[in-house]
Amino acid sequence: MRDYPGTHNISVCENLCVYSDADSTSTSAACILPPVPTAYSNQAFNLTEETVLNSGKYFGSSSSADHGVVFDGNNLNTYSESSSDCHVGMEFREGYVASLSKVKYIVSDIAKDYFIDKLAFEASNDGSTYTNLFTVDYNVGSGWNTHEFDSTSLPKYKFYRFKGSGSNSCKLNEIQLYGVETIDDSATTFACTPKLHVSGATTELSPVTYDGSITPLLQSISPRYGNVVGGEEITFTGTGFGTSSSDVTIMIDEVACAITSVTETEIKCTSGERKGLHEATLDITIANKGYVSK
Repeated sequence: MRDYPGTHNISVCENLCVYSDADSTSTSAACILPPVPTAYSNQAFNLTEETVLNSGKYFGSSSSADHGVVFDGNNLNTYSESSSDCHVGMEFREGYVASLSKVKYIVSDIAKDYFIDKLAFEASNDGSTYTNLFTVDYNVGSGWNTHEFDSTSLPKYKFYRFKGSGSNSCKLNEIQLYGVETIDDSATTFACTPKLHVSGATTELSPVTYDGSITPLLQSISPRYGNVVGGEEITFTGTGFGTSSSDVTIMIDEVACAITSVTETEIKCTSGERKGLHEATLDITIANKGYVSK
């Protein structure tokens, strides 16, 4: 797996489980479990930040047009479907939905009448039966158009598409879907079946259960800033840390912070010297619990 990650790997909930050379042997492979976003984990641990979603598979009614052209970030490209029964959209991964906060889109620079009451934004979980989320009206402009959803009832679907019912009504230049890709499950635990992939063959392994009740949570850091020489005591406050110093690893900007004390709600460590320029990062891991949610 180390030498052929593209064809030999393990996935958990459709996410790559990163191979761990240090924990593997000649007869067994170990990997670091990836975070799995669910409705519960996103709310409880801020697991996934809202972003422009572009992780899905593009689809559309045209057999010749490039469906991805409306998601490519280039406002000058136009989806070249001109039929009166047309659509273009995005399908998300198996087992996942996209929870959208807003949609932004640019229509082609042609008469507004092609789009008003003829271009609708729809969603589906099976790719067959669609629900209308909104229809383009007379407010449509030649630049970015935005539709924001009610924060108390965000749509959660696997398929999203713009559907046209008139000639040229699908001539869009760009679409941006804002939100998070997540598993629509509100339970505190969630089980996934890991899959072993070897040269195109897939084998299902024993299920792995994610449990919110044992997930460590970071709530505050003091001080928030320090010098590059190191030697400063830093206090991390939260829940679920355990009590063993040997179980905790803290890396600040890729430099180890030496653990001095650990309780269930507090970790203290002494910062190390930061040499050169590094991206600002913080990783806290606890043995048998994984990453601490920040």
